[in-house]
Amino acid sequence: MERTGKFNWVALFVGITLIVISIFVLRNPATTILTLTILFSIIAVARGIMLIVAYYRFKELTSFKLVMSLIIGILLVAIGIVFLAWPDLAARVFAYLVAIWFIADGINNLINSNFVKPAGKGIYVICIIFSLLLLAGGIILLLHPLILSLSISLLIGLPLMVSGIEYVIFSFFHPRLFGYGKYN
Repeated sequence: MERTGKFNWVALFVGITLIVISIFVLRNPATTILTLTILFSIIAVARGIMLIVAYYRFKELTSFKLVMSLIIGILLVAIGIVFLAWPDLAARVFAYLVAIWFIADGINNLINSNFVKPAGKGIYVICIIFSLLLLAGGIILLLHPLILSLSISLLIGLPLMVSGIEYVIFSFFHPRLFGYGKYN
């Protein structure tokens, strides 16, 4: 990368901001999961309201899908409000739901693994191994739900850190980022 002699303050600011946020996310996994829970709760309330409004706009059509939209809308609003009121509960419930999903999927995959037998013994064995890993992961998550918040923190924090470092590097070597400088 060629150093042009110009400096991009915006890229430096964005990079430092991303690095600081990534450090916060990596150091505070419980806060990260709570923040995500609150954001998802707000989204659930907003989506629920949208579905309820849509029902009342089109209620003269009276279809099963429209009634289901109303029911789902009411459930989303209720769940969103409950989760906003008790975000700790929401974070725990979320981890258990993911654990149950993994366990159910692992069991389902084990039950249906016979369908991949025609593809060959190697594929069949890999399918069994992955199903058992999924099942084990679900059981571990069910027994230790806080593992989910650590995983989410790593999945969010590490890419933020990498992106922040890239922006800092670009601030010194690539002033055209964000439209500064002229293209050659």
